[in-house]
Amino acid sequence: HMQAAQTTYVAGIDLLDLQISLVDREGQQVQVASSRQALESSLFIEFLSDANNASAVALPALTVPVPSLPLRTAELGVVLPSCPRGRHSVTLVLSLVGGSFDTLPSPHQSVNVTCLPCPDGFAMEQTEHGWSCVRCPATHYVINSTDPTHRCEPCPLGLECDGTSAVHAR
Repeated sequence: HMQAAQTTYVAGIDLLDLQISLVDREGQQVQVASSRQALESSLFIEFLSDANNASAVALPALTVPVPSLPLRTAELGVVLPSCPRGRHSVTLVLSLVGGSFDTLPSPHQSVNVTCLPCPDGFAMEQTEHGWSCVRCPATHYVINSTDPTHRCEPCPLGLECDGTSAVHAR
């Protein structure tokens, strides 16, 4: 079976940081070396906003090449694009497909992750499929990074801003 773990992320900022490995029946980690077959393998990631409803796909699926296992997905530079609209968690359904995995009994794993609020200096931006965090320019401010109604606003005349919630007199 496949093992994967990640519990939190900030949408649009954090890398998808999953440690993916295959474990045999005895609990030993299976090594899959870089080879022509492994290079044709992929990690297919589906996003479900409701783990109890398989038809509730909230975000477009991602396909990530798998050069070898174990694999840390952060090394591939994959950023989770957004969190589902109106939700603060998402279930990732991970499947290894193609290449050397075609001979295995469809290894897959579900991982529930929590979307963390946007940090100060970022605004929640609504996307087609949900929301993500977008950095405010240094000449702007945002009153509340965790409220989707608050956008990055231009700094008022005569004040200094640094892209965060801090606004100072000159």
